[in-house]
Amino acid sequence: MITTGDKPYYYYPSVTIHPDEIFTYMTFDCVSAVKKRAETWKQNFEVNRIGTTMSKKSKQKVNKAIKYLLYYSKEKTVYRTSKHSTFKFKVAFITLTLPSKQKHTDKQIKEECLNQFLIEARKKWNVRNYIWKAEKQQNGNIHFHILTDCFIPYQELRNVWNRIINKLGYVDEYRKKYNKLSPNSTDIHSLKKVRNIYSYISKYFDKPTKNNRKTVKASQINYTRKYTPGTRTVSNGAKMYLYRMSGRGRIYGTSYELANITGAKAELTMELWNEIEKLLQKKHAKIKDKEYVTCYFFRIGDINEKETPHIYALLESYVRQLFPDTQQNIDIPTHPQFLTV
Repeated sequence: MITTGDKPYYYYPSVTIHPDEIFTYMTFDCVSAVKKRAETWKQNFEVNRIGTTMSKKSKQKVNKAIKYLLYYSKEKTVYRTSKHSTFKFKVAFITLTLPSKQKHTDKQIKEECLNQFLIEARKKWNVRNYIWKAEKQQNGNIHFHILTDCFIPYQELRNVWNRIINKLGYVDEYRKKYNKLSPNSTDIHSLKKVRNIYSYISKYFDKPTKNNRKTVKASQINYTRKYTPGTRTVSNGAKMYLYRMSGRGRIYGTSYELANITGAKAELTMELWNEIEKLLQKKHAKIKDKEYVTCYFFRIGDINEKETPHIYALLESYVRQLFPDTQQNIDIPTHPQFLTV
């Protein structure tokens, strides 16, 4: 207890638990971090305003959402009638592209195509938990990576996406050029053969979006600098740049449940501390001391009911609050655990 004037302030050891990391620190009931947060928000805004990279805070939020989605996702079994075989998966990795040259702004495509796709995916395939990232291809077209815990038949995925983007004429343009009805504008795979799924996925979500800007001479675009004494002017190049930036929109997004992850918080007891010491004996466990917090890092799966029951109970309770709805319902009359495709 600390006494300041006539008012006492209390502090106590606390812990925040995530699937692959734990933080221990002292909680004071009088300390406010509003000023420090404001400085952090200002720095993140300066980075995000560029439009092609994510700030450090944004990367942390995306990586944390990926870890929780991998932790929460249960293994599912899919039966393929065409090959009379089954395969198992936890998450699906989707790529959505444009089959012809992009004619609209990134923001318009996100609002009219990506947003509609996510709404229909929720209704059609029960896609409730997802993370998406927008990137630029070498040809300048925008494309999207989506991570979800639901199974989506690839042919249905292609039909839905082609129908949506054809509102803006991209499929019709492809048909005129190649004389084919259904462009291969989507890709989906289950990552069942990927050994380290988190590293594989984070590679796509962490890399910066390419700007694809070229330097040209003023004479090439018929630009003449005009300046009126006593007034502030903006060059045509700056106006074009600001126009492009205003048309980019968001770089990434998540479902509502994955948007504000705080972790399981509790008071640090001896039971929790003893279990943290057990986790530190794991092969890949690491510890890092900072000024006000101690960080413990390990692998997803090290927290389990047998070895760390108290930590596991706190984390599971938080995950159940975070994802109140059940996962994708795989409903086949004879084999309820199978999804037939």
